[in-house]
Amino acid sequence: MEPNSPLNALDQIYSYQNFEVDDADYLEFEKKVYFLERLAEVENGSVIVLDLYKKKYIFIRSKHIEPFDNPLIDHDPQDPFYYSQFIHPDDLPIVMDSYKKTFNFFLNQPAEERKNYKLIQNFRQHDKYGKYLNVILQLVVLELDRKGNIWLALILDDLLPDKISFEGVNRRVINIKSGKICLFQNELELIKKLFCRQEKLRYSVWFPRFCK
Repeated sequence: MEPNSPLNALDQIYSYQNFEVDDADYLEFEKKVYFLERLAEVENGSVIVLDLYKKKYIFIRSKHIEPFDNPLIDHDPQDPFYYSQFIHPDDLPIVMDSYKKTFNFFLNQPAEERKNYKLIQNFRQHDKYGKYLNVILQLVVLELDRKGNIWLALILDDLLPDKISFEGVNRRVINIKSGKICLFQNELELIKKLFCRQEKLRYSVWFPRFCK
């Protein structure tokens, strides 16, 4: 992996914490797999659990993500790096930056509040036929270890309808209870301003005398 590769953000996230996890914790998680299976049945997209201690997915069910061979990269399908290679190259740095900043934000919150937030972002990811799909993803803290570290993260993603055009990666971290945007607010404000400016320009083309 190149030193400046955006995928290095994953390694940085993994290195943030010193975990205290043992076999008993995984046995407890196994008791919850049934509920994750049921959730996957009703979801139209993917249900994924990322284990930050083992640095891999320990649960993945998806109706649109399908592992396929890439002769250039040899990765275990349980490895998040494997799926990252299918994200559009223009979106990948922003997506990885989102993960890095989001986990930094989570870890700066008191341990008892870390489950109160979620990341929402959309990006393009291609399927095994090379077609890019517009994916919307949500990530929340699922389980903490005994020291309050973020041990498991739950990821839900879905495909946006084809009629919704991709306008760039949009991202935000919100408080689940209040709905308040806690991270990337400035970017959303910029998007709104650019949209309003574009609409004004479009309006001026059709009604120039009203826009002087």
